[in-house]
Amino acid sequence: MNYRLSPTAWLTAAAGAFLAHSALATDTLEPLLVTATRSAQPLSLSLSASTVLERADIERSQARDALELLRGVAGIDLARSGGPGSQTSLFMRGSNSNHVLVLIDGVRVSSATTGTYAFEFLPIEQIERIEIVRGPRASVWGSDAIGGVIQIFTRRDAGTELNVALGSEGAQQYRAAYGSRSERGGFRLGLERRLTDTVSAQNENGFAFNPDNDGLRRSAVSVSGDLELNPHHRLEGFALGSNSDNEFDEGASRSEQRAMAFNVSSDWSANWSQYAQLGFAQDDLATPAFASAFETKRSNAVLKQTFRFEASSLSIGADYLRESGLNSSAGESVFDRTRRNLGVFGLWQSQFGRQSIDLGTRIDDSSQFDSANTSSIAYGFQLTPDFLLYTSIGQGFRAPNFNELYSPGFGGSFRGNPNLDPERSLNYEAGLKRGGLNVAFFSNHIDDLIAFQGGRTFEAVNVREARIQGIELEHRWQGELYRSQLSVTFQGPKDLSAGRDLLRRPKQKANFSLDRRGSGSAFSVGGDLFVSGPRIDFGGPLAGYAVLDLRAQYAVNPQFSLQARLANLFDRRYELVSGFNTEQRSILFELQYTAL
Repeated sequence: MNYRLSPTAWLTAAAGAFLAHSALATDTLEPLLVTATRSAQPLSLSLSASTVLERADIERSQARDALELLRGVAGIDLARSGGPGSQTSLFMRGSNSNHVLVLIDGVRVSSATTGTYAFEFLPIEQIERIEIVRGPRASVWGSDAIGGVIQIFTRRDAGTELNVALGSEGAQQYRAAYGSRSERGGFRLGLERRLTDTVSAQNENGFAFNPDNDGLRRSAVSVSGDLELNPHHRLEGFALGSNSDNEFDEGASRSEQRAMAFNVSSDWSANWSQYAQLGFAQDDLATPAFASAFETKRSNAVLKQTFRFEASSLSIGADYLRESGLNSSAGESVFDRTRRNLGVFGLWQSQFGRQSIDLGTRIDDSSQFDSANTSSIAYGFQLTPDFLLYTSIGQGFRAPNFNELYSPGFGGSFRGNPNLDPERSLNYEAGLKRGGLNVAFFSNHIDDLIAFQGGRTFEAVNVREARIQGIELEHRWQGELYRSQLSVTFQGPKDLSAGRDLLRRPKQKANFSLDRRGSGSAFSVGGDLFVSGPRIDFGGPLAGYAVLDLRAQYAVNPQFSLQARLANLFDRRYELVSGFNTEQRSILFELQYTAL
């Protein structure tokens, strides 16, 4: 079925759903947002289009991986080449998949060779909260944040947790965790094992179709802890690692991911605080079928000072990043490179009456490229205590990754180019926040886009321009028995150089979630309806589609609960990548034990 709704039809549906929501009072707790400014602030007061998914949201969704969890967020599109564990690309606000900065507890975790993070291997059961900030954040974080920033926070909660999940197509998942906390701090250890064997990665239209099912085998472990050294100093640390074996039609690949950091937070006085971090991340991928291996490492150090005044604050800091990338083929080195970057940043936030302003600036000095200067300014006006209007202008840039610079390509074609310049962007945005409603209008112009289309060998060159304009709407409502969430995105991801739409990004999408709990809170049911418009891909146009998932939960007693999730209820056949399958209808049952 092809869901080619006109813009008018989409807008009418969104407006109708919004009006139905707005007729009901919003009753939600205020989440905090750290990523937009590197300092905690109420989400409703942030001068940015942002979404926060807390642990309760993750558990309520019963999502099994990042694709199911994030696809309903406004401004985010995902494409996966097969079933669970297959390569997953995330696009934010229509920009490229390597235009999103991904952090885990402040540590950069994307591959230095591809510039992207492997969301297919993210163990979401080890995650406490995910913050999504849309729009450039180069003045705060530096390179890569052209489309936005996603920061993932690992769990710190106490208690014992045991979970067993079994489902169709051989799906299995086992989890165990233990955490303890006191007045001065605590620790948590989490373990996870997931196995699936759901679907063949490719279909008859794929270039290497093999009708056998392709499975995933993944193990993950997380460790976190914090300790109050004295009333003014706190020490924190975390480590998150996963090993994954993923089958595809031509063979299998093995991925290893590691991230860890140690932080020290100091409150010297009510007006002066300090934050320091040492972090490390590693991302390795080996594919014996292609006799190839990629190994990347990132080490970072951060020092930030925050000074608070009566109605304003000033944050100044510096961060240092060392990243290395190794590509080998048949045991022989293809490239082995290292580069360093030093960034210095400052952010001034001030509030005067109903008005607020954020001013940010940053200088990045790379061992490989010329220095990059980026700035941003945002202005907000509080019409009422719960009604904020804001507008902003922000710059972004991205340094080419090692593949774009040094890859030999395939037989000399699609090779890298060491003379590439960084990509740059300028984003204009206006938005409003009122209760559980967030609306944002944006226009992002990207220059010097890197494309593999130079000469006869299609080497990487800076030739492309893109302009991406759009509207995002999110609305959350919570009543006594019901809870709902609506997100709608309209966007025009345009490749100006080629005069066509950017690949795999729909012009419109929507997600509606509804949950109902019983009056005794022992039983709850819910569902997600996700609708996407058509997209284009290398193999031609991809049709729009709609997917309905249902879920239920029953609390046997305060310790034991049963869950059931029915995905793709109507067994829709659709493609996120041309020639590759997506999961068919499946069901998963879970038994969970939790003790505080």
